[in-house]
Amino acid sequence: MVHPFKCPHCDFNAFTKDILEAHNKEVHMGITLKVTCPECNEMMDNSEELKRHNDLIHSQRASNVEEQQILFKCCICPRAFQNAFDLYRHLVVCH
Repeated sequence: MVHPFKCPHCDFNAFTKDILEAHNKEVHMGITLKVTCPECNEMMDNSEELKRHNDLIHSQRASNVEEQQILFKCCICPRAFQNAFDLYRHLVVCH
């Protein structure tokens, strides 16, 4: 699989621009922009992910157990993860 987004500072290649930007912030700039869910302490990359997490996990509308447990699906393979960091790590290591 081709990773069209190349880091200008190291040999890292990303599948999406967002992943490359996250890589640059964390690895080269030392910036962590994580937010923590106040109900379960799970870390999210941003407030939009926190809102999605709250809607799916902690909301009364979240009734499907499988949907509650797997929020982040890989766009390349069938793997799925409970949080964005695990998906990010999977994409970096496996793809």
